[in-house]
Amino acid sequence: MFIMINKKRILVICIEKVSSVSVGVLFPLEELEKKALIEVKFVRTSKVTEADIKWCDTVICVRGSEFWDLHIVRLCKKYGRQAVYYLDDDLLDIPDNVSCTDYYKTDYVLKSIQSLMKECDILWCVNPNIAKKYGNCFKKTVLSEACVKRDCSCVADDDKVKFIYAGGIDHQNIVEEILSPVVNHLCNKYGEKVQFTFIGVDPHLSNQKQVKFIPYISDYQEYRRVVCETHYDISFAPVYDTPFYSCKYYNKFLEYTSMGTVGIYSDLQPYTFVVENYENGILADNNDSWCKAAEYLIDNPEERKRILENAEKTFDERFTSEKIAAELVSEFPELCEFSAPDITGEKVRINNLQLNFYNLKQRLTMYFRRRGIAGIFLLPFKAIKTIIKKIRETEKCH
Repeated sequence: MFIMINKKRILVICIEKVSSVSVGVLFPLEELEKKALIEVKFVRTSKVTEADIKWCDTVICVRGSEFWDLHIVRLCKKYGRQAVYYLDDDLLDIPDNVSCTDYYKTDYVLKSIQSLMKECDILWCVNPNIAKKYGNCFKKTVLSEACVKRDCSCVADDDKVKFIYAGGIDHQNIVEEILSPVVNHLCNKYGEKVQFTFIGVDPHLSNQKQVKFIPYISDYQEYRRVVCETHYDISFAPVYDTPFYSCKYYNKFLEYTSMGTVGIYSDLQPYTFVVENYENGILADNNDSWCKAAEYLIDNPEERKRILENAEKTFDERFTSEKIAAELVSEFPELCEFSAPDITGEKVRINNLQLNFYNLKQRLTMYFRRRGIAGIFLLPFKAIKTIIKKIRETEKCH
């Protein structure tokens, strides 16, 4: 005789499978799936079907900001599904000095985010500042950690001290203001002994042959494959001293530690939540201290080893998928307990044509707002470029 466990079905949606989807949501949920407590499925928001909505008990909308996200969540709520909003950035307070500002400041994006907060039952976040700021908008708030798999096993193949910075294109200003002068100084001082890799943001140091730039990699699995191809010794993670950055997550501590690198972090939240200075990382507060921290780690390999061992201890004690999954069972029992009504015989209508038209209209509005009258002339060239790219991608597949 055996007891049949009624596993709850969790639908995770996002416009793209960004790192937040994997690190914040899928990795810990997959651990619960291994224990046969839930079933998990990720679907890009634009690909959600009637069958997906009928299948799930709970929908988790990751960083939702589009009308499409809102439409799917509303449909799920209409048919008795539990709705969760996962947030690891303060999307309603994007600063003015990043490339995505125009997008997040548009009326339709702001209204979509605000409406999602009203529609969703539970806020799932990874920063106490976000929980404090938006928790009252939801019936319940769940504060957890994220997790990264320690899947990098590359070993050093030469005597160079290798640095890495990885970030989104929105961090261009912070890299040029804080890191570029530091890297330029280190290249001049140490010459061939050091090597720097920037992923996602060009530091504009083409005059320094020790600096390598890799364009932004949107797919998380591909990103992990690339960063794990090389052994890095030291990593950078700067943030500005603003309320927006204090609401971010210290995911770079997890990523860099899982890669076997010692991190130098801004002496600000969120990194002060996890980093103990010169114990499991180094905290820097200005350009001079960034240089001193980097020089200290270059000149003291034994200290690099000690600090890394402490960081890995912190990682293993707090950030494994097994530990976070266990905490979710305790703090977020709704994932494993909530049952949605059976709607097998009902028709769930997802008006894809209407949604596509709405998204196209909003994106064109935002495009012309940014480009002005010049957008009329630039748009045909952009369209042709996109078509050529699609043709080439098709040719590669055949």
